[in-house]
Formats: sequence, structure tokens, C-alpha cells
Amino acid sequence: MSQPKEYTISDKTELEIGEGSFTAQEKNALQSVGVLSVKSYSSSGGVNKAYIDIEALARMAFEHDLLRSVASRVEIDILEAFRRSDENTLTTSEIASMTERPKSSISRALSQLVEKNKLTKVQAGVYRHP
Repeated sequence: MSQPKEYTISDKTELEIGEGSFTAQEKNALQSVGVLSVKSYSSSGGVNKAYIDIEALARMAFEHDLLRSVASRVEIDILEAFRRSDENTLTTSEIASMTERPKSSISRALSQLVEKNKLTKVQAGVYRHP
């Protein structure tokens, strides 16, 4: 089996970063895994200067690939719905609407996520992400 090709980003590498936004929760998550370090903010609340650790980003991509191999696509979509939501408690119907998946598929995957301790069942049809 051949070794994967390694790519290096140096001061000669031209990078282009598109505009975008992330929630405070996403910023905190990126900072907690060492991918993002915000150096300065603008007066309007935007980021003026940030540092992105390429090694940490590569590690995060590897972990994401690993997640896809051990979780179903529906489970990943559900966890993404919680990540995108301002609420940490959602109903089965809300999740089905956010993921555009049938409630029956959502219900099965929610049960699996509760068994895996990724979600807590609050009451029938209501789930919380820690």
C-alpha cells in the first residue's frame, strides 16, 4: 500500500478565504480543537485577523471521515441539525423538517444516538444535545 502524498502549505502558498460566518458555539468548538485562533475583531463584531492551524484542520478532517464511517448519514444529519440550531432541545418533527428526512428515519436514528450517549431523550419526541 502506498503512502498518501503529503502537501505542505508555506509562506509561498496563496490562500483565498471566502466570506462566511459561524456561531459563537462553532467558534468555541474550532478554538477548543486548536483549529482557530482569533487575533483581532472589528468594531462590528467581525473577525479582522485569525490564525488557522493546518495540522489541526487536517486532524479534524480525519476525525470527520472517521465519524462518517461509524455513524449513519441520518445520525450525522441530526447532529448537524443540533449544531446549526440556536436551541439544544429539538422535537422529532423539528429535526425531520430541518433535515428533510421522514420522521420514521429520524426516530430510529434518534434512538441510536441516545444509546450512543450523543443525545438525551427529554420526553417522548423531544431530544437534547448536551
